[in-house]
Amino acid sequence: QGTPEENSRLLYAALRYYGAMFIGYAEVEDKWRNKLFVKTTTDAVRNWTWTPQNPDPPESDELRYVYENVDQPYSELRKGSTGRSAGKHVIPSKPLRLITIATGACMEATKTLDSTISKSNSSTADNGHEALKVRTFNFVRALGGWRAFGDGGHQASESNFSAAMILTGLAENSRQGNYCLTPETGPNHIPFTMLTDFPLAPTKPIDFGP
Repeated sequence: QGTPEENSRLLYAALRYYGAMFIGYAEVEDKWRNKLFVKTTTDAVRNWTWTPQNPDPPESDELRYVYENVDQPYSELRKGSTGRSAGKHVIPSKPLRLITIATGACMEATKTLDSTISKSNSSTADNGHEALKVRTFNFVRALGGWRAFGDGGHQASESNFSAAMILTGLAENSRQGNYCLTPETGPNHIPFTMLTDFPLAPTKPIDFGP
């Protein structure tokens, strides 16, 4: 096993080879568990609207993230109203790291909204992200039995993708606050996150000017 810094460089090289454009890391501390990770998601929900009086989706449809004192992550899933997964994902309480990954998006394709060409950004990302997740899982496992895991879906992930990109040094917040900007591609990126017990050195937030 190398140092966290060596591991970070090794995983960065592998993910770039696999097709990732942006890669960042963070230690999963209490601020992540308590403030930046979601407790429940809406991927499987139908006919429900958030209100202050009704902040959680129906129990039959919610996909929850819970922490347990276990060595390995596990899931207990069923089909929700939309046919998507509901139930719970269990995150081990032991020390973990967040891996933030983003692929590129084509601005010229986006300008053709709402055409088949414009939808190629999301369809290409969906396929590419699934491949990246599998390759990341297999890569860290091959290094000595480490685990990488995560749902990765936009409405099913444990974390807010923009917050993850900002806090791992890949982007900064936009004035609107509803998306983040990278120095290289602005808003043209499609991120997702994974969790791992593989020791990694965190990457620091950036400031690329006003």
